[in-house]
Amino acid sequence: MASTLPALVQSYVEYLQRSGHKRRIVNITRQQLDYFVTWCQTQSITANDQISDTTAADYVGHLQNEVDLINGAAIGIRIVRERVTKLRRLFEWLARETNFSSDIAATVPPIDKRGKANLPSNSRYDQKLPA
Repeated sequence: MASTLPALVQSYVEYLQRSGHKRRIVNITRQQLDYFVTWCQTQSITANDQISDTTAADYVGHLQNEVDLINGAAIGIRIVRERVTKLRRLFEWLARETNFSSDIAATVPPIDKRGKANLPSNSRYDQKLPA
């Protein structure tokens, strides 16, 4: 199986299609995961073996600090939760289908009702989030 992140996301999307998911769900999943792939590329992460135990927490921290380019406001809670859920499912699939560590798959932090996550102390975003 391919090991670059874009190829792995494409394999996951194809898996969803074969599993009978609706086209709309597959397209939304692809869009949400493309944000993760783009963020990873800015962090020089291009393959699944470069994802560490802090990658998911760092990405969630990034999402919680991301602003909408149109109005300058923080992105919505629903968007954060959606992107994190898609990431968690991708990691779980990677753990089942590849040699991706299930320990890393378990590091995707849950998001509370306010759209906040309890980030680990080794995350680069742990001290930047407002209370």
